[in-house]
Amino acid sequence: MNLKNIIFYFSLLNHTVGLCQRYDYNWMLGYDGGKGDPRFGITQIDFNSGNPMVSYLPDITLNIETANASISSSTGNLLYYTNGYDIEGAKYKLIANGNDLGIKYWSGLRIPQGVMFLPYPDSADRTILFYPNLQRVSSDFYVFDIRYLIINNKLNNGYGAVVLRHQIIVKDTLSEGQLTACKHANGRDWWLLINKLNTNKYYKILVQPDNIQLLDSQLVGEPIIQGLGQSKFSPNGNFYAVYQSISDMEGADLYLYKFDRCGGLLNFITKKHIIKKGFGGIEFSPNSRFLYHCSGFDLFQYDLEESISLDNEIQIDTITDHYPPWGSAYFLQQLAPDGRIYIANPFGSDILHVIQRPNFKGERSIPTYNSFKLKSLNAISISNFPNYRLGPIDGSICDSIDIDNIPWAHWRYDQDTLNYLKFEFTDLSSYEVEEWYWDFGDSNSPVRTSRDTNPIHTFSQNGVYEVCLIVKNKNGADTLCRTITIGTVSTKGSDKQILDIQIWPNPCKDFLIINVLDYNPQKMVLQINNSIGKLVLSQRLYQGSNSIEVEDFHSGIYFISILEKGKEIKSDKLIKL
Repeated sequence: MNLKNIIFYFSLLNHTVGLCQRYDYNWMLGYDGGKGDPRFGITQIDFNSGNPMVSYLPDITLNIETANASISSSTGNLLYYTNGYDIEGAKYKLIANGNDLGIKYWSGLRIPQGVMFLPYPDSADRTILFYPNLQRVSSDFYVFDIRYLIINNKLNNGYGAVVLRHQIIVKDTLSEGQLTACKHANGRDWWLLINKLNTNKYYKILVQPDNIQLLDSQLVGEPIIQGLGQSKFSPNGNFYAVYQSISDMEGADLYLYKFDRCGGLLNFITKKHIIKKGFGGIEFSPNSRFLYHCSGFDLFQYDLEESISLDNEIQIDTITDHYPPWGSAYFLQQLAPDGRIYIANPFGSDILHVIQRPNFKGERSIPTYNSFKLKSLNAISISNFPNYRLGPIDGSICDSIDIDNIPWAHWRYDQDTLNYLKFEFTDLSSYEVEEWYWDFGDSNSPVRTSRDTNPIHTFSQNGVYEVCLIVKNKNGADTLCRTITIGTVSTKGSDKQILDIQIWPNPCKDFLIINVLDYNPQKMVLQINNSIGKLVLSQRLYQGSNSIEVEDFHSGIYFISILEKGKEIKSDKLIKL
């Protein structure tokens, strides 16, 4: 049976439960829009095409400070996002009954991981939001309970409305933030763990269909001393980690636990004191092998396969280029659907840091600071998501509701910057994949297929290729095919090629973003000329978002020309502020 027939056969085995789980495919960053300053507004990052695409919403006024959560539909359409006080929806406007979740001491709730959305188990019509009750006591702020609300997604013509709010689930003096969740071993329900302030006590919450309940509590390990940081479950649900920066001068503490997805119980492994100064955050690699933590300017990695002790710390990066105007450092981290880890800047700026290959050890993980440009200034936030694509523990005593790990296919690609026909493919599939089948659609190549997890393929020539990935295990299979266009596009009435190229912001101040959509250039070049026709910049462009530094340009009018293989395909006027 050839691979095309295998694709058809496996497509018949697809299982509806695991086909679309794109709840974290839209991120919202930024604040204070609508005042005419091009640095303000909301940046939306969309991961539906595999690689992130950035768009700009200049008139959105929601101030997203530190608390930041959003959720999309299972098919990847934005549903809601919040700053901890108000909830806005797909129209980028406040949803019904979605305002005033707490007393507004600041323009946006300043608690890392202070809010979190969950899809309601077994209900596509409802969404849950967990949030804190923050109150001032003298000059300090404390969380006195954790609450939830429920949104009916079908009301208001499908734009949603809050139908139940301010439901207290844990009432005590609690640690700030650290809201995260892990799928129960049955593959449907959710566990939440809430820490009592400055203790080793954890409250255990179980989210089930029509039942959100506090079960009990557990005393485990050493007390968690309140600081500023994050808590994370590993993508496979086997580990739980907490990072708390005690202060900018006293360093931080990193706690590591094993987690039992059946009973929701923690087993303390170790605590490590971090002497590096500065606030930071943590995240696990997609394969759950590596734990990353950052403190100030430094980024570290632990190999949990080598030793579950936090004794094998590797420093993989240090920020030396302190991005203007206020500076640059590492802060909160979040694993994205594209398999990369994105890291916020605690100084607030228009950049994120990225770990490009977090499944690899040491410098092979390719950390790149100041590398992902946003249109708008971001306060100090990063979107907060649990792992929505974790299935049951098949065969366990908790695998009790007949959900199987049916593979879900997803992948991204990266075009080589030296050989434009060479592509690296990265598998992003979920649900216990055991076999991979790639078809590159390249009939002129001697190597047309691969069974590697993350193959590299050099296409034979320019063209349009249908690339397909089949993922398979004993329970079934799934297929994802995408069209990849390399160095060739249609024409329409002239020799100018018709491409979807976005240029923004215009006017611009410090940088320019050029998005090249659905096309992989052979040799695309940006040229910028000043008002008297002198060339002031020439730079290669690639598929996706390209960031162009223009901070050193004098204010005035410039002219943009984009060429592919020597032919002009787009031109525009640029205003530099």
